[in-house]
Amino acid sequence: MICAIHQPNFFPWLGYFDKMHRSDKFVFLDQVSYPKSSKTMSTWGNRVAVNIMGEKKWIHCPLIREDGVQYFDKIKIDNTANWRDKVIKTLSLNYKKSDYFDEVFDYICELIRYDADELGQYNIHTITSLLKRLNIACVWERQSDLNTVNHSNELLIEIVRKEMCDQYMCGGGADGYQDVALFQKQKIEVIYQNYNPIPYKQCSENFVGGLSVIDALFCCGFEGTENLIKQRSEF
Repeated sequence: MICAIHQPNFFPWLGYFDKMHRSDKFVFLDQVSYPKSSKTMSTWGNRVAVNIMGEKKWIHCPLIREDGVQYFDKIKIDNTANWRDKVIKTLSLNYKKSDYFDEVFDYICELIRYDADELGQYNIHTITSLLKRLNIACVWERQSDLNTVNHSNELLIEIVRKEMCDQYMCGGGADGYQDVALFQKQKIEVIYQNYNPIPYKQCSENFVGGLSVIDALFCCGFEGTENLIKQRSEF
C-alpha cells in the first residue's frame, strides 16, 4: 500500500496528479508551517507557472502576512485584491487560441472564482474537483483530520502508519532532506516518483515543462489531460 503526502498546491502541475493517481492513500499536508520567504510569500502553495508567449510565467493568489508562525490550513487569502479577475484575464488573453479553450475555460473560471478565506481549503477544493473531472480515483485525507503530533521525517512516518501503508512515495528531489534509514527502521519502503511529463502540443513552438495543469487542460482538453496523467502513471 502506497502513501503519498504533499502540501496542497495552487493549481499544481501534472506530476502532482500523477502522484495522486499512483498512490493508494494521499494525504494533504495542511497543518505544517507556511514558509515566509518573501513579501509575497511565494511558494507552490500560492503560485504556479503557465505559458505566456512561450515562456514560463507566474500566476498567483495573494496572501495575508501575519506575525508568527502561520499554518497552511489557517493562512488567509487576501480577498481584498482583485486577483481572481487578473488571473482569468491573463489566461483568456494567452490561451484564447488554444485547441480546447471553449471546452475548459468556463470550468477553470469556476475553480478560480471559488469563494474561500483559507488557502488550504481553496487549494484542496481545486485539486479534488479536478480529480473528479479527470476521472482519477484517489483516496485522500487531510493531515488536519489525523491528529498528528510529530514533525519532519517523523511526521511523515506517523502519517504513513495512520494510513495503514507500508510504502511512502516521495518526489525525486527528496534525497536532500529525507532520512531513509528512519523509514526503513519502521519497515516502510521509500519509493521515488521520478516524474517526467509527456510532451504535448502547446500554444508555443517549443514544449515548456513544469506548468500548471491549466496549461494541459487548455491544450489537450479534459480527456487528453486525463490520458497524459494515466499513461505516465502506469507501473
